[in-house]
Amino acid sequence: MGDFTAGFAGDLAGLLQEYSRWQIECQDDPPAWVAIRRPTPTHMHMLAAHDLPSQRSKLATAQASTPGGTTASP
Repeated sequence: MGDFTAGFAGDLAGLLQEYSRWQIECQDDPPAWVAIRRPTPTHMHMLAAHDLPSQRSKLATAQASTPGGTTASP
């Protein structure tokens, strides 16, 4: 997986800081970036993308659609 994640450390750190409510990680098979948020014990929101810029875009859209539109943790 080295090439898939190489060079993304800074982008990933920024993404994790900006969207601290989300658990963001890279998976091997199929190769993708996955973001998971659990707003309640019985509800899960998952986003998947092929690259970090696409994941950032999806997170921004999801965050804008939540009440308050904030990225900070409560």
